[in-house]
Amino acid sequence: MIFMLKNYVHRILRDPRAALISAGILAFGLLIPSLGLFQDDWHFIHYGSAAGARGMLEFLTMDGRPTAAWVYATLYPLLGFSPLRWHVLSLTLRLVTVLLAFSTLTTLFPNRTRTNLLASFFFLLYPFFTLQPQAVVYAEHWMAFALFFASLLLMMRAIQNPKRWFVYTALAILAETLHLFTVEYFVGLELLRPFIIWMMAKQQAANQGHNPGSIQTSNASLHSDYTQIAKRVALTWLPYLLILFLFLYWRVDFLGSLDLRNNPADALSLQTIITTLQHLGADIALVLVSSWFKLVDPTALELTRARNFVVIAITLVTALLAYFYSRSLSEDNSHQSPITNYQLPSPSYLLSASLALLLGLAPAYAANFIIHLKLEPWNGRFALAALPGAGMLIAVVFESLFTSEKTRRVMFAILIGLLIGFHNRNAFDFKTSWEKQVKLYEQLTWRAPFIEPGTPIITDQEILSYMGDYPTSFALNTIYDTKSLRPSPYWFFAMSENLDAASLAEGGELTAKKYASTFVGNSRDSLIIVFEPEKNQCLWILRPEDASYRGLVEPIKQAAQVSNLSRIQDKHKTYPTLYRAIVPENPASWCFHYQRADLARQIGDWEQVVFFWDLAERGGYAPGHGFEYVPFIQGYAYVGNWKQALALTKQSHRVSANMKTILCPVWEELTTSTPKSAERDLSVGEAMELLGCQ
Repeated sequence: MIFMLKNYVHRILRDPRAALISAGILAFGLLIPSLGLFQDDWHFIHYGSAAGARGMLEFLTMDGRPTAAWVYATLYPLLGFSPLRWHVLSLTLRLVTVLLAFSTLTTLFPNRTRTNLLASFFFLLYPFFTLQPQAVVYAEHWMAFALFFASLLLMMRAIQNPKRWFVYTALAILAETLHLFTVEYFVGLELLRPFIIWMMAKQQAANQGHNPGSIQTSNASLHSDYTQIAKRVALTWLPYLLILFLFLYWRVDFLGSLDLRNNPADALSLQTIITTLQHLGADIALVLVSSWFKLVDPTALELTRARNFVVIAITLVTALLAYFYSRSLSEDNSHQSPITNYQLPSPSYLLSASLALLLGLAPAYAANFIIHLKLEPWNGRFALAALPGAGMLIAVVFESLFTSEKTRRVMFAILIGLLIGFHNRNAFDFKTSWEKQVKLYEQLTWRAPFIEPGTPIITDQEILSYMGDYPTSFALNTIYDTKSLRPSPYWFFAMSENLDAASLAEGGELTAKKYASTFVGNSRDSLIIVFEPEKNQCLWILRPEDASYRGLVEPIKQAAQVSNLSRIQDKHKTYPTLYRAIVPENPASWCFHYQRADLARQIGDWEQVVFFWDLAERGGYAPGHGFEYVPFIQGYAYVGNWKQALALTKQSHRVSANMKTILCPVWEELTTSTPKSAERDLSVGEAMELLGCQ
């Protein structure tokens, strides 16, 4: 039994497909349970949850690819809106894409086993595309990419099996149609088809004893052979070419008439061609060379963060596994090891790789995107279609540099370990971003169970990484289960992006428009927020009285004067399944007690304020910032417990700097809003003296 199990494990280790799947899971799957939704993911989740298939069609039409709606119309009923399910799907599609690419390469280059496997590893783990954690938005891309390789593979099977030509060709054309009309990123790779058909035809001619490249072939025979192959290529390519022309007409002429963005016809201008040629070298250098520099980051070696220990451990373990994998493949001398036998790169392989790289970049240039001029990491998506070609070129370079069997094993292990460690480090960054998002959504819903429609939510700058103002707006509308797109009830504004703090106080209309959504509000209906959990703070929804606190930055102090808490109502809403599916809410925290107490303060329920302080104490929770003592100081004062109000004032003053600027006005207000008593006057006097109030 043990012997059979050992043999089974040994076969799995030697199976290149199992190795690729394992590498993909180790690189992208370990942190999946801790990831959520980021930036463009929220567009898809919001429109899908608010308006279903109709909403997705409206959004994707504005985005320039209306026919991609079929992906989400199919998947939403199956997956719902749970981030975990979408992450599992996205990784599955990525692995399927790589496995299909590997099968395509092994069919096209059957004698290049090692090179094909290396190219597939590098395609899978390439360090330039780092947006895998954006699972929802890139599901359509991986779906289309998998369909592209499936189409190529089916086309080659049709060439190899003439008896099943019709079935394979029909399926190949269907896959081509679906990938083209889903995402246009891979349209450039369609021009690889005639080259692939030519190579397949040459292989068949060679297998049948008619080698056009043979020395013994006469000129007449050579001309005849090439003519026959050229005719075969043309006839085989024709149905695929017709589908390509149909797509180009659809994308350029029909969608172009709707004035949608990124019209490929713009690429036909002389200026666009000149600009592309000017920047092509820089983009190729970025993709093929500079992107690999990110594998070694000095900050990843700082042993002051727990996550760095985890990433280092993953890197070392996966490097050892990669070395063991390469060694196990060479244990059986009758088996050709993909890692250990050196072959010179063939011209056809280099040509295929170069064409795949350049044609993969072509759609980005057709949409007037210059990759190295776009912001990282978002520019990685423009090179997604070029990664198979880049992986092939890196594989050739790897083989050429490391010709020794032992050196090749070691370098393979090091590279795979670094690549998998890099992607886990990247996933940790997204994990941190998601954790902050969750804190925002749960604390906002605790503090503001219901917000009046037409409310701008404003802060001084972007508060969430891997997001942005309109993705945050879509997220907030989703969390509050919004069904309206025009207008949207809520919108997030960062003053650093598009607002002036001084103009907010004057009052005026605030508007926004993105895709199929619009927003109209007034600055005097705003909620001004501060959200810095990295400083051990909760979400603060400011009152106009908080503008005196010196700990706030100046734009926020000015904006706080128009913060309108009457927009918040204490409607204890039971959040739908959508909210629970997205946000893993955890009320076992100080911030839960603070937010509920702050809401109670707003409506003047001082007994509730005191209740939440007592509840927090029993749970072992305490404020991390002096500002968060203020509702409880007021609460205890209003219920007549001046001793506790004074004690909390002392703690607040001790915990954070500049607290006198907010505590002094609080105590001054208490002298006029609470019943007069000797205990009150004594406590007020002691507090004023402690704080140095004038």
